[in-house]
Amino acid sequence: MKRKLKKKALIAICATLGVILIIGGGVFFFYQGYKSDVAKTNEQIKKIKKEYDPFKEAVLAFSTERETIFNEVFSHKYFMDVNTNYEAWIEHFKTYESTIEKVEESAKELINLCKYTYVDYEAKNKCEAFYILYEQSNNYFVKDIEEFEKFITEYNEWIDTLENGEYQKVEEFKAKKTYQYVDLNHDQIYTGKDIEG
Repeated sequence: MKRKLKKKALIAICATLGVILIIGGGVFFFYQGYKSDVAKTNEQIKKIKKEYDPFKEAVLAFSTERETIFNEVFSHKYFMDVNTNYEAWIEHFKTYESTIEKVEESAKELINLCKYTYVDYEAKNKCEAFYILYEQSNNYFVKDIEEFEKFITEYNEWIDTLENGEYQKVEEFKAKKTYQYVDLNHDQIYTGKDIEG
């Protein structure tokens, strides 16, 4: 009888130790995974903080060039001025396009990093600002190109109504690639598309 009791006690002790080892191993691996996730998240937060400043500088350059477009092109949009100003306007739009290319280039890392929600207040705010500024810059650019193309189309149609041949038809601005409106954060609001300015 004592032997059966000792055997049962030994089995109980081994089973208890086995359960403790299994639970301990699970806790250990959970902790290691958690620690790894925290380290990875902290690294991503550092990258966001580092990548945001060059992006912000590119957006500021874009805004400055957009102001130039309004002052030098859109404020002088008269059919009679097209032949005189067309070449300068196209150069302004080429410069304008180069600024949006810099915005896109500086945004590549942030697009991937800001897909996630961060507890860090500064990283969260930078990602929110990034989404707004990126959408706004891109959508303003697309809207401005569309407006210029519409003006050139109307101008060329006006030329068809004239008989004297004093004015020449011109081509629309040819961007290096096709730009489309974006909703980067999928909130169904195309920031900069429907807002004047």
